[in-house]
Amino acid sequence: QYLFGFIAAASARAKNPVRHEAYILKQLQGLEMWQGDLVHDAIRHFVIPALINREPFVPERVISDTLAMMRGQFDFSREQRYRTQGMTKKFGGIHYAALHPHEYGTEISDAQLQQVETTVVTCLNNLFGLTNLLTEIRQSRSVHCEEVFRFSLDGVTVTPQLDLLCLDKVGLPTIIDWKISDSDSSDYAPQLMVYALAIKNWRKDFRPEDFTVLEVNLLRNYVTQYPITAERLVETEDFIFRSVTKIRSLVGDNKWESQEFEEFEPAKSFRTCQYCNFRKLCQEVYRDLPSSESVPDPEPEPTQLQLSLF
Repeated sequence: QYLFGFIAAASARAKNPVRHEAYILKQLQGLEMWQGDLVHDAIRHFVIPALINREPFVPERVISDTLAMMRGQFDFSREQRYRTQGMTKKFGGIHYAALHPHEYGTEISDAQLQQVETTVVTCLNNLFGLTNLLTEIRQSRSVHCEEVFRFSLDGVTVTPQLDLLCLDKVGLPTIIDWKISDSDSSDYAPQLMVYALAIKNWRKDFRPEDFTVLEVNLLRNYVTQYPITAERLVETEDFIFRSVTKIRSLVGDNKWESQEFEEFEPAKSFRTCQYCNFRKLCQEVYRDLPSSESVPDPEPEPTQLQLSLF
């Protein structure tokens, strides 16, 4: 997945057919990820602009616009317009979507689509209830929505994209990360520490105690604040360094031309392949490598597929 997702799919303009196909397949989403992106898109396009411009926004209108965007994205994906020659996410705009079931021929039922809509509306209504947070965003000196804050570490460029960064009236940072998760077991602390490290590198004058870092779970309707200390930032740098070392040991210079497919072990179970965006591409590549083991057949029995797909 790393080979296809981060090396092969690095450019939408790649002329190599494997790389071009990898770019398209990388955009695929399951329904759970799609509903999360719909909420993020609604906040980005319909909520934050109103707050920045200090304009009133009507929750019913935001929900109506979001559901219209959802229908547009569903049609875009169903018609596989993401495969149109020259199509990119930027060119497709707010209607761009590429859903895994549409690519792999799996039916999306009306009940599943209704569940996505219900989840999106629930998240937006919970957001509208966070009046203190919305007021804080509205009163911020500056707001950065879905921006990438690059920084370098050990010769590697790290490119975290923050959901929201607000600088308050005196210029202190609040990092907000929207979550649409119903799980108790997920630990997002490492991700949010990387975000804080990125902003610390962006503004060297910020002290750890200056940060407010919030995980806002819009589905479960709770806010978690993460304390930032100098020690945690050092631990985060160490985490990135160790991760980079592992990646380098596998992919070397990270260039597509220098990769050897035989060095990448394929999955051993169809359950892994079943949800992988690059399933069809991976099978084609390994099929052409007589010295490698073949990838498993990703198709389980129909009853298993029906029970486990969503």
